[in-house]
Amino acid sequence: MNLGLEPKDSEFYKAMAKEKHILFYDYDKFLDHLNRKVPLDECPAFNVPPPEVEFKDPVIDPRETWGEFVKRIIEFEEPPLV
Repeated sequence: MNLGLEPKDSEFYKAMAKEKHILFYDYDKFLDHLNRKVPLDECPAFNVPPPEVEFKDPVIDPRETWGEFVKRIIEFEEPPLV
């Protein structure tokens, strides 16, 4: 901005981040601080924690032995869930 350049809107940066798989920054807050010319040492971190991964319950029992697995596959049975 010191060179007379104006930043684009936040939607442009969000689309670019989605395309490049960089999703963990708050572009709205960053551009707000940039437009208000807040000094760098007074700016907070613009990182956003990644979203929590939701696991599907119940899941296939990881303690199933290879023998049980083969028998289950031969007999077309459903996997044991925990």
